[in-house]
Amino acid sequence: MRAALYPAKLGAYTELYAACSPDVTVEDGGAFIAPWGRKFEPRLDIKKGLKGKDEGGSAVGAQFWDWCEKTTKEFQ
Repeated sequence: MRAALYPAKLGAYTELYAACSPDVTVEDGGAFIAPWGRKFEPRLDIKKGLKGKDEGGSAVGAQFWDWCEKTTKEFQ
């Protein structure tokens, strides 16, 4: 699916759904919202990357976050 083939207004639907929909609850914390406003169950490797090593995950998400913070620090 190529996002460039869709009207730009559809891009906002994902954020609006995640922020305003009564379908998204506190229990969904950390859930993925797919374009154009649909709940999405991520692949197992993505879920594992979001968890820390102490939680049985690979901690790749935290490593990426730390790298982004370090790389962009001079621009803040």
